[in-house]
Amino acid sequence: MWHWGMSAAFARHTNSLGVGLDLSISSTHNILEDKGFSLFMQAFLELVPMAIAVIGLPCSTFVFVSRGTTERKAENEWLGNEDVACVKAANIIAHRMVLLCKLLTLRLVQYMIEQPMTSCFFKMQCFRTFYALKPNLGRHGLRLRRKFVWLGHWGHHIPKPTVLWGCARALKHLVCKKPKSKPGASDSVVRRGSLKWIKANGKWIQRRRVSGIPGKLKQSQVYPRAFCDEIACLSLRSRVH
Repeated sequence: MWHWGMSAAFARHTNSLGVGLDLSISSTHNILEDKGFSLFMQAFLELVPMAIAVIGLPCSTFVFVSRGTTERKAENEWLGNEDVACVKAANIIAHRMVLLCKLLTLRLVQYMIEQPMTSCFFKMQCFRTFYALKPNLGRHGLRLRRKFVWLGHWGHHIPKPTVLWGCARALKHLVCKKPKSKPGASDSVVRRGSLKWIKANGKWIQRRRVSGIPGKLKQSQVYPRAFCDEIACLSLRSRVH
């Protein structure tokens, strides 16, 4: 099971077809609903050992630009304000995805979870508890590991620092360099507002308010084709060896 962009990449490099589960593909792919969650469970159970699942959770309520609304912080274990519908929904998705990762581990299926660098998803208790179990793919020698990458290296229109966590050989061999920043590139997805005072390291400092531009953040979530191709090639090469 792959993110739809990854699915297309694997189709380009092998006769084996991947399966994309995404609301942009079908309204039935809603992990918040019982029918949609069962669809994810069935797809994961059909994966053969050493197949790979690339998981991209909706990041809008986890990234820093939404903290003013979500109220996610260490004091509430990054669960945020669950009176806000999108925050509550994202928390359910997070817990269900961690459960599915446990299932993948037991079935010896490779997987990786992608989130922007500012996402607090990996700080949530559900993921930290999973990490504490030291999940690994047994005789294949793959353990849960973290990989930091710049999607701009593969042609993303912004540098987009990204964090990948997972049990996958591709994470070990994935290499990238920080791309040169294009002047004003980030202005295409975020807007900077008025100044505000915040307390950092015991001192009050001024920072400019930052918010996402409606419709633009969604565009920034698209994986570059070159990134998908490299993940596909590394994964297929690892299966040969």
